[in-house]
Amino acid sequence: MIDYISQFNPITQALLATLFTWGVTSLGAAIVVFTKRVSPLLMVAGENPVGVVHSFNPAQVAKELLDDESTFFVVERDSKLIAYAKIRTTDAPECVGCSEATELERIYVEHRFLGTGVGQMLLDAAIEATRGNGHEVLWLGVWEHNPDAVAFYERFGFTTMGNKLFMMGADEQSDFIMRLRLSAKS
Repeated sequence: MIDYISQFNPITQALLATLFTWGVTSLGAAIVVFTKRVSPLLMVAGENPVGVVHSFNPAQVAKELLDDESTFFVVERDSKLIAYAKIRTTDAPECVGCSEATELERIYVEHRFLGTGVGQMLLDAAIEATRGNGHEVLWLGVWEHNPDAVAFYERFGFTTMGNKLFMMGADEQSDFIMRLRLSAKS
């Protein structure tokens, strides 16, 4: 993405980066807010789900886009962003069993495109990038109360290795830590 943008003049670069940032911000927030299965645990006094303001505000997304350890993959249809994934080279939790691993930090698909292969396409891209980084493990955290996501990852060979507690507002929640051990590309 950065290489593509760098070919333009600075004003166009700023405009493209801003539009992309707002697109990712809007898609992420829309998926969190409008998902069919929003849990009451994610709501605070009828306000937006906790975490949306932090995770999907333009400043935070712009910061993530500039992070050298992060890579974004986007899917567009009819010039509109319909899905994206983010991987990041970071220290893995001990239960992953591998210090040099890539985290699948986010994968979001607009609801009407679920089941169309878009998620698999993003996951395939994340796997290839993980191999390209020289890593043998792709890991992720998924909310324990999201059985559809857990089943999706299990279909592709991820196994649950442990869990990690996190705070969602004032509520303590738990993510399953899942790992996919990659074989050498044949």
